Amino acid sequence: MSQLPSCRFESCIPSIALEQSNSYISFKNRTQEIFDFAVLITSSVPTFKHNLKLFESGEINRLSEPDYFQPSVIYEITQSTLVDLEGKGLIEEKLEKLSDLVNIPLNNREFKESIIARIGKDNYQKYRNTLKRQSADYIKNLRECSKAYQKKLASYLYFSLFSYFEAFIGDLVNEVINDFNKLNIPKHLEKVSNIDFEKEIRILDRKYDPRKIDRYKKYSEQLINKGYVKPEHLMFSSMLDILKDSNENMKANDIPDFLKKFFFFELSPSDNEIYHNLKSNRNSLGHGGTTFTPTLKSVIDSNKFFKRISKKIDTHVTRNFMNLNNFKTP
Repeated sequence: MSQLPSCRFESCIPSIALEQSNSYISFKNRTQEIFDFAVLITSSVPTFKHNLKLFESGEINRLSEPDYFQPSVIYEITQSTLVDLEGKGLIEEKLEKLSDLVNIPLNNREFKESIIARIGKDNYQKYRNTLKRQSADYIKNLRECSKAYQKKLASYLYFSLFSYFEAFIGDLVNEVINDFNKLNIPKHLEKVSNIDFEKEIRILDRKYDPRKIDRYKKYSEQLINKGYVKPEHLMFSSMLDILKDSNENMKANDIPDFLKKFFFFELSPSDNEIYHNLKSNRNSLGHGGTTFTPTLKSVIDSNKFFKRISKKIDTHVTRNFMNLNNFKTP
């Protein structure tokens, strides 16, 4: 069996001085959760297989039933069930009524209703542990499900890793956008449409005269007090809207170009190739394709790649495109 990561996500990454984005922290936690789950599965299945051997040898009379999917458990009455019930004191009349259920697999609800209809609720409660025997078909199905379970687990993990990385990029972009005070441009333009800026604009738009610097300051202050906003702020807010729209409509294939265009972060040629290979494999899995079959090793390799580039992306974005909490303009 391929060895799963023994260290937690955050302990595998060298500490950095910069604050990490909330998006990156969430990405790390969600990634760790699926590997914790993988450890649980790879621990549970061997235990199940051991118990299956004990069940088949007669050392135990039932396998542990699922916590949540209990209705999926299939039961059946066998001849040995009737013998055991007779030994425990169930009267012959009731045993005869149960005999027509012998070797008929029934789900949890059907089994309970059928038994109660024949021997009554009190007898069902009294002999329930003897009655509820998992059917041979149920045991067979569990045995089949446990075969090659690592391949199935690897597919789920592989798909989840890529999806979590996609979500990280989208969340990070939104975090950047929300880090700024964005002006509601339509509302602002409507508000100032009836304000008279003509005098101030006429004076401030003339050819620059250094002797009139105080006059310029005076009218600039008056203009601002009336609600005027510098064009650069309007343009900045407009660009944030464009960024938001681009983020909402972004596909997995667009992520490398998106990062380059908006954040000037460029994957190396080798990383770009790896990313697109992972994307193609994920798409194949998502559409039920058989061209790619992941293993736990390929999952671990993919996780190493996403850990490495997500850290680089987050460091670059938080360093250059997010506000520092206590930064003050000199």
